[in-house]
Amino acid sequence: MEVAGKISRCQNSAYEKESKSKIFNIINDMNPVYTLANYLICVPVDLIEVLVVILIIFRIHCGLGIIALLMTPLYLISSYLNKDKLEQLVSKERKNLDNWQREVDIILNHKVSIGLNHSWNYMLERYKNAMESLYQTQNQKHFFLLLTQEMPKLITTLAPLLILIVGGNLVVNSQMTLGALLLTLQLIVYLFSPLGDIAMVHADLMSQRSNFKRARDFFRMNEQTEKLPGCPQKEIMIKNVTLRRPDCSILYKIPELNVHGTGLVLIQGENGCGKSTLFNIFSGVFSEEQVEIGKDGDFQIASEYRGDFAYLFYPNFIFPGTVKENILCGRKFVPEVYHEIEKILHLPPTNKEVHTKPENLSLGEKQKIFLARILIDDHQFLLLDEPGSNLDDQTEKNFARELEYRKKEKLIMVISHNKIYDEIADQIYIIQDGIMQRKR
Repeated sequence: MEVAGKISRCQNSAYEKESKSKIFNIINDMNPVYTLANYLICVPVDLIEVLVVILIIFRIHCGLGIIALLMTPLYLISSYLNKDKLEQLVSKERKNLDNWQREVDIILNHKVSIGLNHSWNYMLERYKNAMESLYQTQNQKHFFLLLTQEMPKLITTLAPLLILIVGGNLVVNSQMTLGALLLTLQLIVYLFSPLGDIAMVHADLMSQRSNFKRARDFFRMNEQTEKLPGCPQKEIMIKNVTLRRPDCSILYKIPELNVHGTGLVLIQGENGCGKSTLFNIFSGVFSEEQVEIGKDGDFQIASEYRGDFAYLFYPNFIFPGTVKENILCGRKFVPEVYHEIEKILHLPPTNKEVHTKPENLSLGEKQKIFLARILIDDHQFLLLDEPGSNLDDQTEKNFARELEYRKKEKLIMVISHNKIYDEIADQIYIIQDGIMQRKR
């Protein structure tokens, strides 16, 4: 839940920097991270056991107690040796796993495109290289762990042998009874049980250290903020502003855009010019860092608009369930409102089951569901990116008439080249030659 909540709060520009496979791995990494906390509870208990055993051996004989005391750090020190090397190998392994899963995602999600482009040999070679790098790193890590585990085994063997030699000599010289020696041997063997648990916990901590760092960096991703200044009234004011892409490349300049209260604003321009980026900034999906304000410039959005908006964007989502469930998305069902929208958009049957694999909805049916989500709530500010996409002419006319009615009480901004919106627009802006200018 914590990870899902983080994804829901972060800006898209921050989220898109991470591949889906990497985020999936981070989610999986959280399980061992959380279980390590349970292991840590056992460490104090193990330390108490070690202390009690050593004190008993000291009570039996000081010389043997000193041997047990020296064996303890020697046993534990092996888990501390080359910890940086282990961390590097684990970090490299996670990186190679991300790369391998990324190649798997590309092949699974784009197999048709790969085949049509005759690129299977190239993509399979990329997959093979990623898999070999992963296997190589995993083998290095396992070999390193094997070496570090041999020293504790050596000490486990030498300690009883040393106790037997020293204690046997004491028994021969009548300085210790045979029973005391046997008890000491049992205690020294038992001593390595809690020590082994402590060493295992520390080894886990070292191997999971890179996972801690990955999780920490993930939770430091920028969350959606509303840092753009708000207006005291219902207004959007843009003056002398340059928009940038997430990669900081310049999109276009806006000398002036001023919208008061209500109405319908139409924005037009060539594909890829950055119309949707402006909407992403209005909604808070993208950060204010993508806005460069000139010396005498300004960029203000009324707080009412930022707090009460509906945004039609792509790609949108459909989930398994009924058409009604996909439209409401947990909202309260109001029959009169729903049936009115049903008439406007010619929605698919209310109880029609939606399937995603394979999909049983046409592009037009999905678009109607997306638009119904917009209309179902009474939002003050509507951002509509190509609302007529995949709609038949009659349905789009019905939708345009509904916008014409709603614009009297709401601010509606539309991205479209369909002339039907020209007729009902109060303002029209066009992006051309790197500048957004008012057309009407």
